[in-house]
Amino acid sequence: MTPKCYEGDIISKPLGYAAQKIREAVNAVTGEYVKSQLSVGLGQEQVDHIRAFFMGQGHGTKPAYARDHNILLTSWMNMPVYEADFGWGKPMQFTLAHVFQQVDRVGIFPSPGGDGVVVYLNFETAQLQLLKKLFYADMYVSSL
Repeated sequence: MTPKCYEGDIISKPLGYAAQKIREAVNAVTGEYVKSQLSVGLGQEQVDHIRAFFMGQGHGTKPAYARDHNILLTSWMNMPVYEADFGWGKPMQFTLAHVFQQVDRVGIFPSPGGDGVVVYLNFETAQLQLLKKLFYADMYVSSL
């Protein structure tokens, strides 16, 4: 799901604008939407990649994503990842290591204590510097 917005808007508007666009996309992804996209949206290359991954042939193969200016943002906030117990106790930490081998990836995970979030960012240095600049430029600085 890609809500309509432009790079110039993301850069020039407050950080809350980008957060709202993300919120719109999250709310638009329903079960019905996912099913409709799977039936018509996957090309043969993506289907082959998914099949290879699940057949155990996916390790070391490059995903069928072209390098572009998009950021892949994934939220695992609604997944009860710290409730899993495989016999040796509940997890102390959860992450998806393979997802963050590529740049332009953001993952949002629940904190181990359930009282916050853990955000993983994987950007090239120049992109991360720009993100920091945009993030801090939008923050309220107290005069105290």
